[in-house]
Amino acid sequence: MTPEAQRIAIAEVCGWKACHKSVGGFDNGDGILDRYVIGIPPDCTLHKILPNYLNDLNAMHKALKFLDDEQQISFMMHLASIVSDFDVGKLTWRLVEKMLSATAAQLAEAFLRTLNLWTPRHQ
Repeated sequence: MTPEAQRIAIAEVCGWKACHKSVGGFDNGDGILDRYVIGIPPDCTLHKILPNYLNDLNAMHKALKFLDDEQQISFMMHLASIVSDFDVGKLTWRLVEKMLSATAAQLAEAFLRTLNLWTPRHQ
């Protein structure tokens, strides 16, 4: 899944309505245009910068608030499997430490997997 596709999918879960990409967006250095036109069609006049969920822990923490209790449990299981190279069926301090220090990109992947929005990157 491309970084741009991940950002858009997370934003949509968080209530963003992307009508179309605006011309002349801002490239934040990762090659992704950050400026989207959002709003409820046909209005679509409010311009905002799409959060950089894959590099911003604060943005991901806000996104995680959109998960209900059951989804939060699923999220934790996905995150454990993403950050760990050992048995995630056993909760250890090492696993907890890895989960607490997860990157924004790891949180984003676990978030998307939880909601069945993750698609493998095409080879």
